[in-house]
Amino acid sequence: MIPIVAIAVLSLLATQCEGQPTPPSTLYAPYSVSIGAGSPTKGPLVLMQSPSTLWVLELDLDALGRCAITVRRLYNNPIPRNVWTANYFSKTPSGSTKCTLKFTKEGDLELYTLYKQKSLLTWTSGTANKGVTKMTITNNGDFQLLTAASKAVFTSFEWKEFAIVETQKLRLWESLKSPDAVQDIVDNDTIPVLLNKGEFVLAFDQSRDLVLRTTDAKPLVYWSLKRTLFKGGDLSQVAYAAVNPNNQGGIGLFTYGGKLVWNSTLPLQGYFGDAYFGIDKFGNLKDYYMYKGVGWFTQFQAIANDCDLPSFCGSSTLCSNSICSCPPKFVKTAGGCKHSSSVNNCKWKNFEELRGYDTVFDLYATPLKVSLASCKASCVTSCKCAGFSYNAKTGSCYQYDAFKTIRHVNDNNKSVYVKVT
Repeated sequence: MIPIVAIAVLSLLATQCEGQPTPPSTLYAPYSVSIGAGSPTKGPLVLMQSPSTLWVLELDLDALGRCAITVRRLYNNPIPRNVWTANYFSKTPSGSTKCTLKFTKEGDLELYTLYKQKSLLTWTSGTANKGVTKMTITNNGDFQLLTAASKAVFTSFEWKEFAIVETQKLRLWESLKSPDAVQDIVDNDTIPVLLNKGEFVLAFDQSRDLVLRTTDAKPLVYWSLKRTLFKGGDLSQVAYAAVNPNNQGGIGLFTYGGKLVWNSTLPLQGYFGDAYFGIDKFGNLKDYYMYKGVGWFTQFQAIANDCDLPSFCGSSTLCSNSICSCPPKFVKTAGGCKHSSSVNNCKWKNFEELRGYDTVFDLYATPLKVSLASCKASCVTSCKCAGFSYNAKTGSCYQYDAFKTIRHVNDNNKSVYVKVT
């Protein structure tokens, strides 16, 4: 079966690129360029392209007025994909009117944003006075700052963000953090800038397991490879995760010697040419393939059911068959649902019962083994407790400081109790 193709046709970039001269693969310091107010270019500006023409470095200003330096896949195709943002972890304001990239004579690469008539330094490579004289983008998509002898002082491959491309490795103790936007959705014909304002992490820690969890102070796990798709498998020798080489595709786990331990399901051979994987806005692990040069599709996703994603519908929401709604006594908000009254978990003593519901976190959390009455009493006396889920069959109590998406399940032994007035 050929996978469902998810295509976002972006004609704007293709039109702009047609009007631009062929970008170089290397730029030398000093160098400076701007887009936005007072500049010839208002939208994305391609600064460099790889010799293969499949990768570009862009200076971007999106519809929200956010500046970024990005690495994108496929220059000549009107369906580019953002795979790396230089200022992904930097505080980047919305509402900027101008973006300026400066490659100083000291070898530092800097991004400035014009915000409320003030020029703000948003990101720096930190490579000043380290011998850097030039920057380039390679045929495998690695953006590099180099010395005159072509020694790499900075490489984008070493800064793991939300995606892993071919030849790149996600090593033990490294992680990917979810972006704040959905890349497949196009707003006002502009390509979204992806920044790290997300809630989720793909962790690759000492267990050598791929784990999806929240970014809360007390992280909550909601998916594990070893507890789902690789039950009973041996991950003890795994050293890194990468796209399976030799045009195989898929997400692979490998030993130090490069032996394949596990691989995600693959599309039919011959139906793709490019592959990468990453974590999306909703905290799902997915792979991505270019379909015969005309669109991107996903073959593998760790979580297939929308309602099993921890925040698919937002905070304090109900999810059933991918349809979102609010619990009783709650009202819709931009980020989900909220109680119609001001929340006071210290004084509220009652609960709204949602029978036939649980949370995806219940699958991985360690429960309290108590009666329903004891579970309620414990939550009532805790100012931090916003509610709990309870399995009457197993006597399992899971208390939560806040709810994300509450999912419908075909099991009336399971219920969620939300604290109300």
